[in-house]
Amino acid sequence: MKLNFVKVIFLSLFLLISMSGCGTVKILHIPKQKVQRDMPAYDINHAIKIALRKARWKIVENEKNNIIASLGGRRWSIKIDIKNTKETYKINYLESKNLKYNQNSQKIHPAYNKYVMKLKKQIDIEIRRVKITKKIEPVKKIENKYTEVQSDKYSQTSSENISKTDVSKEVEIW
Repeated sequence: MKLNFVKVIFLSLFLLISMSGCGTVKILHIPKQKVQRDMPAYDINHAIKIALRKARWKIVENEKNNIIASLGGRRWSIKIDIKNTKETYKINYLESKNLKYNQNSQKIHPAYNKYVMKLKKQIDIEIRRVKITKKIEPVKKIENKYTEVQSDKYSQTSSENISKTDVSKEVEIW
């Protein structure tokens, strides 16, 4: 009798613990995330689109500074709204299927928070890449102009018939 009582308590504790892991959690709202001030809104929008593709989200609607995206599996789906300006972006929950969303308590399956957090990290990575690319591009342009000047100089001298005295003058200059 004592052994059965211990088994019942142990079994009930086990079920209680295992059921609590599959429950719902407070929905993750991504508030306005600040980005670099001198980035145009279209650069942020482009970085968000790249992040969505890399995180395997599908773009459902794409307006100027507003993207609606979805992600889904066999039996579940998520739809979010991403709004951006030249200084911020924000991710809002729109709807979901089979993720136990409760509008009153604002709770949802933990998988939603995991996917949205993964997307937020990917967006941050892509925005940093845009910042780095914008800083590197002017240097590349300067290098290209320099190499074009050099190649033009050599192409002109090689195309002309050069006498021995001209070559010696050019060697002295160098």
